[in-house]
Amino acid sequence: MTSCWRCNVGGHIVSWARKLGIVFETELDDIQRDIHQILNAPDTSGIFIPPPNAVSLPKGFTRLTERPDSVYSKWIKEMAERKNLSYRDFTEAGVGFTKTDPKWEPFAIFPVTEFGNVVYYQGRLYDDDQKEELGGTTKRFPSRHELQYGARYWLYNIDEVMAVKPPRVVIVEAILSVLSLKRAFWENEWKNTVAVASFRSGMSREQIEKLSRYTFVKEWCLLFDADALDKAF
Repeated sequence: MTSCWRCNVGGHIVSWARKLGIVFETELDDIQRDIHQILNAPDTSGIFIPPPNAVSLPKGFTRLTERPDSVYSKWIKEMAERKNLSYRDFTEAGVGFTKTDPKWEPFAIFPVTEFGNVVYYQGRLYDDDQKEELGGTTKRFPSRHELQYGARYWLYNIDEVMAVKPPRVVIVEAILSVLSLKRAFWENEWKNTVAVASFRSGMSREQIEKLSRYTFVKEWCLLFDADALDKAF
């Protein structure tokens, strides 16, 4: 619902639009529908893409650049080097840690941004010795109690695609693979190639829909593990 700023008379925004002569491409049968349902309705493809609203990172989140002298920064640096990456790769990615949230304390936390807003995050275990204690996992994803929209809606490093507008995009499974490729592209001066991660061995319909909107991309390269290629296709 809305109201006139001049006379303060209320009305439904769809009714007002019709009175102004606007013809809708798809007329709504019931114009009394809640306006939030209209604004958040799926697009013409039938796939809902959530807006890139900023979310809160785990309680106590501290970027490596804020506490380079912390023992947590030291542990995460060692983890980066085991992955053939550098501490700088992690700091440029905005990686951080928390000492106050027990669930996320064992993990290096990687923020995922879209349009500059943190919309998601993922954790990577920085101490392999804790793997068995945590059920054999090295990754942690936020639960639905923590974030409304899960990994299927987002792509890591999508902001670089929007900024560079490359003709070629490489799609990988993991955040660390993106960081490795970013370094390789820089070392080889491949300025027209950008890597993104889908967080899993495959792509969701939402991720495909989102990427398909970037019509300037002429080539998509699926660089998944061999056992994931069939699923990815």
